[in-house]
Amino acid sequence: MKEKIRIVAVLLVLAMLFMFAASCGSDKTDNPSSTNPSGAAPTANPSNPSTAAPNQTPGNSDNTDTEAQPPEDAPKYGGVYRYAVPNEPSALFLPYRSMNGYEWITPVIESLCWRHPETYEFHPLLAESWTQDDKVVTFKLKKGIHFTDGSELTADVVAWNFELAMENGNGASFYNPVFNRIDDYTLEVVFDQFYLNAVGVLATRPIYSKKAYEDNGLDWCLVNLVGTGPFVLKEYVQGSRIVFERNDNYWQAGLPYLDGWEILLIPEAATQMAAFTSDEIMRFTTSDAGIAASITALGYEDVSVQTYDSGWFTSLLPSNRDPDSPWAKKEVRQAVLLYGIDYNELALLANGPMANVYHQCGFEGSLFYDPDIEKAYVYDLEKAKQMLADAGYPDGFTTTLSGIPANVSVMTALQDILKRLNITCNVVETNPTDPARYDGSLRGLVVSNGASAWDATTGGGALVALRSTAKAHASHIDFTQNPDYGRLIDEASKARTYDERAEAAGQAQRILFLDEAFAAIAYFNGGAAFRQPYVRGELMEYNTFSPRDTWFDK
Repeated sequence: MKEKIRIVAVLLVLAMLFMFAASCGSDKTDNPSSTNPSGAAPTANPSNPSTAAPNQTPGNSDNTDTEAQPPEDAPKYGGVYRYAVPNEPSALFLPYRSMNGYEWITPVIESLCWRHPETYEFHPLLAESWTQDDKVVTFKLKKGIHFTDGSELTADVVAWNFELAMENGNGASFYNPVFNRIDDYTLEVVFDQFYLNAVGVLATRPIYSKKAYEDNGLDWCLVNLVGTGPFVLKEYVQGSRIVFERNDNYWQAGLPYLDGWEILLIPEAATQMAAFTSDEIMRFTTSDAGIAASITALGYEDVSVQTYDSGWFTSLLPSNRDPDSPWAKKEVRQAVLLYGIDYNELALLANGPMANVYHQCGFEGSLFYDPDIEKAYVYDLEKAKQMLADAGYPDGFTTTLSGIPANVSVMTALQDILKRLNITCNVVETNPTDPARYDGSLRGLVVSNGASAWDATTGGGALVALRSTAKAHASHIDFTQNPDYGRLIDEASKARTYDERAEAAGQAQRILFLDEAFAAIAYFNGGAAFRQPYVRGELMEYNTFSPRDTWFDK
């Protein structure tokens, strides 16, 4: 039996290439070991969908007023929180397209609700309350909230955010409903049928200023931020840093505590470590076991924790859109992805001993985890070679192998492994902002990343991203080669119970990874997270930090 290594909440926010849902806000306690789930997660028995469905009864909200209350240990004002990430965001404007790293927008952009990272319950943020009556969800907005450009948060602005996303092909993740402005502060959302997670897919999406978009246009919004949050964007130097300063007119009185919030682009782990140990940054995450051990030896505690939703995986996506490409043949994809790669070796070389080899959208305990999928991946080089020969490639072939700079180690290791099949890989690095990563024009084998979820058909779950309508990496795959896949994904998303969802999504996952080998999840990244001992109030929740409540005890 494979050894289970912790799947940790190590900045899922860094590269959410598949994610479409986010939220802001936080709990009011100092909780250094909180996690950042990426979708629905269990509140009871995670192995039993009937008792572990956090969103199956959306109903009424608790109507709790979440106006911030000071922590018991008297927070202090002042200071600038800094941390580093290895990749630049693909965009800052989510109504246009998904982005890799919600931490880039969290200080400025808020959502209707926030979800607690441990209970997974929704709490009001920009919304005052909400109800669901079968196909209709109604949000009541808080009054008197303004964006930093002076415009007011209204039902029209919220609806516009969703409608613009739909216009840009990003509405499938929240089912493309109809939005009715009942009055300035009441938004009625009408779906075509009942959805288990209707509240969640809407409540946690970032809300941007409509006025800023109308005044400045799309190109400006892709590199600027105007929201209702505790900070305002001061400076964005692409390839270097993004700097936020305190919003003195923030609608929650007394917040934030910090004067600023900065994100530094530092690709090298060793450089990040040096910055952390010299107190230049306040949080450091790493998947390098040696570096983690070195920092632990200095007296820092690993504050990462396991959760069903903290799985951050590396995947392989062979583009089958060119009919003359070897990857267009199912037999080639199966030969390479199921039998031709030693994934334990790949994971060790690319991610180190912290990596955990799983080949599906969630690990044990998730809603539709299937042990038979794991058993189907058997490294058998001779079988793979024979399958390639039978498919017409006895001498192998040459292909492009592409990925962002953060995946160079994966591509380098994979390049050597595939040589054993006589497959020559021409490695091409793509910039995270390169439109080719989203428009379906990449060919060959694409290395990508994504986040798992207890229910991987909702929120940022992998099955949502790996569907034919996704405006992301899945655009490189022609899923029509097996129309049952899309049909099953649709059935799963529209299921009225979690048992029904597990059945349909489980079948879809078998098509995705086994029957068609459209994609392969190589392994789940592992890692450790450290923070400076004086940081208080920091809470990682549902793919975001909580910059409004963070403060320094020094």
